[in-house]
Amino acid sequence: MIVGFKTLIILICRVYVDKPQVPEQVVDTSGNTVGTGSDIRQGQEIFLGKGLMSNGTV
Repeated sequence: MIVGFKTLIILICRVYVDKPQVPEQVVDTSGNTVGTGSDIRQGQEIFLGKGLMSNGTV
């Protein structure tokens, strides 16, 4: 049981350390800007602020 808790703690720590990077700019195949890093961060704030993680679940 202790091994399970150790594994869980290690995985939780890795989630915060190894999180994916937010790109500064997202472009389409033509080179046009689709969005920016600030757009992504604003969307994340809205998503988390409104608790949308459980939206659409049964």
